[in-house]
Amino acid sequence: MANSKEALLARPQDTTSELLTQESMNLEHAKRELSSELRKLSSFTSIIDPNHPTQKLDIYQTLKEDRLCIAAYFNAKKYLPLPIFNHSMRVFAYTIQILSDLKNNSEKNKIPSFPLIYDTWATQSEIPVQLFITSMYHDLGTSSTHPHLESSTDRFEVGGADALLILCSTSKFKHRFSPSQLREFWMAIACHTSPGIGDRIGILPRIIRKGPHYDFGMLSEGEEAALEFSDGRNYREFKKELEQVWPRLDAEKCLSDAVVEGAKGRPSRAPGGSWPGDLMKEAERDPEWDGLNRAF
Repeated sequence: MANSKEALLARPQDTTSELLTQESMNLEHAKRELSSELRKLSSFTSIIDPNHPTQKLDIYQTLKEDRLCIAAYFNAKKYLPLPIFNHSMRVFAYTIQILSDLKNNSEKNKIPSFPLIYDTWATQSEIPVQLFITSMYHDLGTSSTHPHLESSTDRFEVGGADALLILCSTSKFKHRFSPSQLREFWMAIACHTSPGIGDRIGILPRIIRKGPHYDFGMLSEGEEAALEFSDGRNYREFKKELEQVWPRLDAEKCLSDAVVEGAKGRPSRAPGGSWPGDLMKEAERDPEWDGLNRAF
């Protein structure tokens, strides 16, 4: 009997130990995968070091050992379908270019408050980390399997924003960013489908709002022509290269279908006047339609 009791008491501990070991192995695998992804990215994009304007940051060296980036990458890869994951990687690549574009006065001066806050924001440490984790999580709220999201009644944008703050509040990372930085992360994800708000509420929200627009080709001819990529390529060339590395795989349909599916039976996930609401309204209007949601 004693032996049986000891075995019962030991089993949860053994299970916990096994789970922790498995999680450690998963994260180590994610670290190797992220390193590979960053090598691809660093081969054709770069970012100016905000604290040393004459130098460029090596994205590969900056992020490959970062535990928060590894965790964010692991969760995106685990909980998102491949088309949305690839979209998130491309969005990160675009955010680097958008940040470079924001450095020129014509872009910076479009928003009256931006010249006042940009220089302070741009000299923060860990800007590449901020761009990476918000890019990885900006569509994570569409996941139906993430433990913090599968039963959520919030819009997917809010769910993803909350999930990132939960990750940042874990014991490994909770002292890494200030409350104001965490608020900026939350706003960047929560407002990324909100025109006129996400564009103006802050620097990081503007970048994360514009990233998906670049990836989905939602730019006018004038906007395309005005883009200044750091290596001399134009927008279409850059877009083509990105999609060779991280194929589109019908990302638009995958994303819109995921938003609609997640809102079925949970109307609070697709409120009126929101992008999820527009997608749901269109899906309900023509339930037999199997193409790209016309509200995308």
